[in-house]
Amino acid sequence: METQGLVSFDSRAVTLNGKRTLLLGGSIQYPKVHHTQWEHSLKLAKECGLNFLDIYVFWNVHEKRRGVFTFTENGDICRFLQMAHQQGLLVMLRLGPYICAETSYGGFPYWLREIPDIQFRTYNEPFMREVKRWLLYLTLMLKEQRLFFPQGGPIILVQLENEYDLVSNIHLSQGEKYLNWYSELYRELAVDVPLIMCRSSPDEVGEFCSSTTQPEFSSIASTENCIETLNSFYGHKKMESLQRRKPHKPILWTEFWIGWYDIWVSPPRKRSIEDIVYAELRFIAQGGAGFSYYMFHGGTHFNNLAMYSQITSYYFESPIDEYGRPSFLFHLLSRINHMLHDLSIHLLSQERPQVLRLLPQVIAFIWKENSLHQKLTFLCNDGDHIAYVMFHGSMMKLNPLSVAVFFDNEMVFDSSSSYDSQIPFRDFVPLQREYFQELETFQIDVPIQSVNPGCEFSQLPDMLNMTQDETDYLWYTASAMLPVSSEKFACEKVVIDVEVADFFHLFINQQYVGSSLTKMDDERFANENKGFRFSLELEDTVYPLPVFSMCDKLHISLLVCSLGLIKGEFQLWEGATMEKEKKGLFKEPKIELIIMDSQLQRETIPLSFTSLWTVVPLSVMKDHQTTFVRENNIKKVDLPLSLGPTYYKQLIIIDQDKIDKMKWGLVIDFSSMTKGIFRWNSFCCGRYYSIRSLGKECDPSLRNSPIQEDHLSKSTQRYYHVPKGILQERNQLEVFEEIGGNFMQLRVLFVT
Repeated sequence: METQGLVSFDSRAVTLNGKRTLLLGGSIQYPKVHHTQWEHSLKLAKECGLNFLDIYVFWNVHEKRRGVFTFTENGDICRFLQMAHQQGLLVMLRLGPYICAETSYGGFPYWLREIPDIQFRTYNEPFMREVKRWLLYLTLMLKEQRLFFPQGGPIILVQLENEYDLVSNIHLSQGEKYLNWYSELYRELAVDVPLIMCRSSPDEVGEFCSSTTQPEFSSIASTENCIETLNSFYGHKKMESLQRRKPHKPILWTEFWIGWYDIWVSPPRKRSIEDIVYAELRFIAQGGAGFSYYMFHGGTHFNNLAMYSQITSYYFESPIDEYGRPSFLFHLLSRINHMLHDLSIHLLSQERPQVLRLLPQVIAFIWKENSLHQKLTFLCNDGDHIAYVMFHGSMMKLNPLSVAVFFDNEMVFDSSSSYDSQIPFRDFVPLQREYFQELETFQIDVPIQSVNPGCEFSQLPDMLNMTQDETDYLWYTASAMLPVSSEKFACEKVVIDVEVADFFHLFINQQYVGSSLTKMDDERFANENKGFRFSLELEDTVYPLPVFSMCDKLHISLLVCSLGLIKGEFQLWEGATMEKEKKGLFKEPKIELIIMDSQLQRETIPLSFTSLWTVVPLSVMKDHQTTFVRENNIKKVDLPLSLGPTYYKQLIIIDQDKIDKMKWGLVIDFSSMTKGIFRWNSFCCGRYYSIRSLGKECDPSLRNSPIQEDHLSKSTQRYYHVPKGILQERNQLEVFEEIGGNFMQLRVLFVT
């Protein structure tokens, strides 16, 4: 590869053409930001004082079908990298192919699990063959576009694999062999920039991994020839152990977690601004060579990008919110980053700072630039209490977890200062009803057990084999008998015990009975969670239950719904690997009816199935395809006649001058609906789920983190993003609603 620049590193920093460079960066995930908004986000990154971006590559976006590649619109990674280069931003390109990123299947395409004899993320020939084929194709394309730094492009670092320490204790020696294989592949890719591999912090976020009797394998995250980097809330706490493992490599913080992702039915999660500022300055004070805010602009999980349990928004409490608006945090971090760039000559002129411990919890880190006879001091209070110290003849008050920065004994920044963050933010203005024109409503029939032998199964099939992950929905239907001693009886309660992933709605004789509206556990098999098992009592307190006659033939229909594929092994059972991911109904459910007979006697009657199960996909397409709902048994109605799957098409007229003046796009308030998926002008904006937040106890996986849960919030997500780039004068909103709700109360709002 022709060389126009050289990327290397020493023990202090990454070097570009021989010059040490302090890397201040942020993560933007290009498929989660509409491509018409990329330029705006990249300009804001530069304005915030960033000089590089951390970018994951999404294999699950680019090769949804094996051998069919997509690099257009939101998937046009070359254009995104070129635009970053035009803004003067360098790039850390994280090739994966496992990326986590709260995306479906951790970035793997669905079809990978269908390869015979495959095992993910270990020394497995079928898996490595597919990985190598993909990465050779990708890097060749990037080199042809001259996007690597030695070619004059922005890419200065590449990452292979991701947070392997979380699974190395599952794969043991085969995992170590697999990571070493990546070193060989890296040489074959010939990208001529340094290789990095990152380490996670399970002690901070509690993601469980399988236990092993061979602890020497439990922390393998990288190979000898690469730079090992950190993913953490507090980078400085990991620096000493990393320096011992990699004494001749710079300390890079690939994921500076400034927030945390939200999951359905749980309260929103936040991290304080004061703690973010402390973590950044404390890391730089101790000798950090670079960091990346995770996330800088989180964006939206359009179509089926979201992993299991992840909500559609990927705000992450980022400096730029989901819609593209800079926050108070953005302006504060901009001030700090520009200050750090100005002081970088002092930070990079020494290998390590002089360290003075002034109090047990107070440390001063002093950096000197000898030729200028100047010094830079970071005064850090690592304690949980206010500290008072004498510094240069003055008494200093340091708040808990705070940093004061001095240049030649003059204070230039103090994180103990109060932050006035009460600025107007997250305002929405409703779109008036006169913009809403024709509305079409379609009811989708609840199917009953079919006599079509091609749809019947003696053993329940894997849902993903049936749907190819093109739709979230699969119908399971069967017939049953329920003999009782009276002619007619009222059903007071339905008790169902079922193993299913991820969610279901139960119908008896095509009448809605109930749903698994329960808390979604991110770690389904940890902390005494029940995994795939649901034991529910469905009562008639909200919806009336059916009335049956003696020896009725009952039609049982379950609509099983996927909420996205897992992002990592920890979301399965202990010891499982990602190719074991499964969806659907796993065994025949046990259903009992609690009835009141004509003699006013209460009985518990078990239901007995009398047929094979019929399995039929409900084709609600998640991608940007011409057809949204593919269904034969669909009829147009004035209003929904019963609770069940419903499809709405709403024409919305917006004046072009309003669109031109609009800056951020729209949101839709789905609080009047229940659960489903929606499109705007054939662009799939993602899933919606309007259930209230459940549970008042904090997530145990976050007990060691600085993340707080907002238990006063009524829902995890109420507003759903419609990017400006897809708006037209005549707009068609399409909504697939699984159960019910009041579409007439749905609101569309301008983001201001």
